Amino acid sequence: MMRKYNKKEAGLTGLGFIFILLILAFFVALGLKLVPVYLEYYNVTTSLQSLAKEDSSELSSSQDIKALLNKRLGINDVTSVNDQNIAIEKEGDNTLVTVEYEVRKNFLGNVDIVVTFKDSVELAGS
Repeated sequence: MMRKYNKKEAGLTGLGFIFILLILAFFVALGLKLVPVYLEYYNVTTSLQSLAKEDSSELSSSQDIKALLNKRLGINDVTSVNDQNIAIEKEGDNTLVTVEYEVRKNFLGNVDIVVTFKDSVELAGS
């Protein structure tokens, strides 16, 4: 009994392999740029959440809230947030602290990655 074999070879060509490597390199480069940005955002959210656990007597004015938040952001090595990105709104007994900022990272050549963040926390009785 004679078997028929396919005379055409199948597999990945050199060009196909290079194409897959380029796609992989693109996503690795994207991850290397975005992971630090999201880690910094995590530090911003934890700093904001820690404000809600503070004693309300220490957070009597907007300046006190900004000073404490800036101190915590500095400890957590957050460089993307400044005073212009922090908004404080008093509504009766509650205070809403909002941090809204944008991070722009150079990606490849003249292509930038822009990521915007907005997070807020409500402080009761301050």
